[in-house]
Amino acid sequence: MSPLSPLPTLPTLSPQTMPAGQSAETVSCLEAPTAAVQQIFSSVQGEGPYVGCRQIFVRFNGCHLRCRYCDTPAQPAQAPCLVETTPGSGCLESLPNPVAADTMLYWLSRLHRQARHHSVSLTGGEP
Repeated sequence: MSPLSPLPTLPTLSPQTMPAGQSAETVSCLEAPTAAVQQIFSSVQGEGPYVGCRQIFVRFNGCHLRCRYCDTPAQPAQAPCLVETTPGSGCLESLPNPVAADTMLYWLSRLHRQARHHSVSLTGGEP
């Protein structure tokens, strides 16, 4: 496998560069996208076509479906996000929710630099 290229940075909008008809509130929202996240961690995929491959998992919060087979019960949105600091270590750091997109990119990049990962799995949550 070839090394991954650096993760992109998020664009920053200013009143001079925002599309016509959008307000400052829209720009503020676009500058800092966030999500309610339960966990970010490294693990070996246990099912599907990537079984046996090391992946980074981003487990989102907020699903309301209550499926009987679900292994991730919903947490309150304000509960902290737990991030594994070193792949496979189980050592966790707590981040406040909601988590900013650039913070997620930082942790994804950090985990990937420490150990080769096949892909990122986005799981949990429900729109």
